[in-house]
Amino acid sequence: MAVGDVHRYSDGYAFVETVHGPLMESSCNDCGARIYVASPILNIDGTLVPGHTVPNPRCSTCGRRHHGLAAY
Repeated sequence: MAVGDVHRYSDGYAFVETVHGPLMESSCNDCGARIYVASPILNIDGTLVPGHTVPNPRCSTCGRRHHGLAAY
């Protein structure tokens, strides 16, 4: 496995390998823009593995605004 590899399974599930793990599509909590975030680790039944959380994502612009940084 290497960063950028696409993994496809017989049930149709696919993900792209990243430094942080597989990415999933989500939306920014502040503006609703489509973004990609590292996915939480799930059990086979779809429940979260103990100790992992669901991401609270923001796009780059909203993330910078949230932390008081200037826009790009």
